Amino acid sequence: MTDKLTTLLAEGKDYYWALRQGHEGGAEALREAGIDDETLDALRALQEGILRSPAATAKAADHLYFKVTLPGDVTAYFAPLVTEHSVETGTELFPERVVWTFAHTELQYCTGGDTPMTARLVHGAEESKHCRAGDVMLIPENTLLTYDSSEVHGYGHAHIFTMNLSTRPRTFYDALPRMRLAYRGLSGGSHTEVLGLAELGSRIEVLDWSQLVSPRATGGRELPTWLRNGWDAREWTRALDYAEGTKSLVVAAPDREPDDYLEWGHGSSLCQVNPVISEAEAAVTDCVFPSGWTASPVWTELWTVLRGTAVVRQTLAPLHAAATEAQIASGVTLVVPGGARVTVEDASDDLVVRRLAGSCAHNGHWAMMEAKLVADGIAGRSRG
Repeated sequence: MTDKLTTLLAEGKDYYWALRQGHEGGAEALREAGIDDETLDALRALQEGILRSPAATAKAADHLYFKVTLPGDVTAYFAPLVTEHSVETGTELFPERVVWTFAHTELQYCTGGDTPMTARLVHGAEESKHCRAGDVMLIPENTLLTYDSSEVHGYGHAHIFTMNLSTRPRTFYDALPRMRLAYRGLSGGSHTEVLGLAELGSRIEVLDWSQLVSPRATGGRELPTWLRNGWDAREWTRALDYAEGTKSLVVAAPDREPDDYLEWGHGSSLCQVNPVISEAEAAVTDCVFPSGWTASPVWTELWTVLRGTAVVRQTLAPLHAAATEAQIASGVTLVVPGGARVTVEDASDDLVVRRLAGSCAHNGHWAMMEAKLVADGIAGRSRG
């Protein structure tokens, strides 16, 4: 076992490399590497100590779901997409009422349903909110959330679940790509019952993610929680939130078309942005990148491509000797590791990318939101 692990780690074939074979169908690659369930468990146990940043992974959603029964006889359907160091995403359907405590901060891009929900925050406050297709929802860690889900008109509560825990390197849903490995016969599936994949596209309201770009009349319109003490105190309140965490379930949605996005950056990093959520726990910004756009983000981001096409080329720190190139289009999620040099090439005119940062403190997302608030004439007002 020791010699095998030494060889695997020296070749860069770690736990996440093995998981990726579940999507790529790499049965031969796993066999050649000598990876069985025992080796996979050993790689998993070593993972956090050997990996410094996620791989620059790009994956397209396929909407093939595993049915999972959670404590309390809760039924949920999961379709894993990306599972990397500190970042993960996929799609999910809740066809019935769900009560769940989140042990992590999660962002959900709602793709279906008209769902009332109640949140009990960690400090005891209780909030009632509504989540509809097109909304973006930030669920702070330790929130007890009740989704009153029902498949009204055939659509349950569906969303893209996504996490960027770049300051807390933890993975929560790695069991799902492990199920993919077992389903495809690439591992023995000794850890969980191997369930068939279900095609649930007909039960999800929005399959074409380009429909998430434009404002909707029903969209959430919450302002950042750090405006609750007024504009002049925004920096102090934001600093408090950085230390204690966001104190609310936040639901917001795009409020302008891409032609009205704000200009942001300069030189080869000039693009157009529309911040949607800007919180201590996470930030979401929709962006239009022109061909030739380049940047080196300090903090890891997850990019969800809503519409359009492009080629994204990345080289990784520290020496940038190796490059990856991904063809992106609507439905693709891309990992942008912190320290990477990123170049967007061959971008179509309608390209819109939704960026998720682990906090508005990362990569200047707080400043994008402040610029938007000024442009909208909200500067100087308290939270609405």
